[in-house]
Amino acid sequence: MFDISFAELLVISVVALVVIGPEKLPRVARTLGFLVGRARRYVETVKHDIRNEIELDELRRIKDTVQDTAQSIEESIKQEIQQIQASVQPTSLDGHNKNFKDTSPVNSNHSRHEATPIVPQTTSNSKTADPARHD
Repeated sequence: MFDISFAELLVISVVALVVIGPEKLPRVARTLGFLVGRARRYVETVKHDIRNEIELDELRRIKDTVQDTAQSIEESIKQEIQQIQASVQPTSLDGHNKNFKDTSPVNSNHSRHEATPIVPQTTSNSKTADPARHD
């Protein structure tokens, strides 16, 4: 910050001793040290705030870049989906149905066979009728 040598400090001290006097010099030196310390803390606080603002600005730029990239990816995916859907959908539904033969059982002349349910037969013997029952 300041480039002050020991000889310059010695000259300043002798001038301060003559001007201020030996009685008030310790109190003035203490006050001067307090003010210099406060100034240093203020400068460090300002430096810290500037660093934080720079980092915040960089993060905002990164966020904007990521959002732009995500939006472009989303748009390209939507375009691909639309292209796939357009290629999968038939051009004409009427022409599509004419190419296939209807083989459903509703229109055929085949006879229907209905299944009859199987009903278990019961026996008169009570021991074989219920195997879980123990008399």
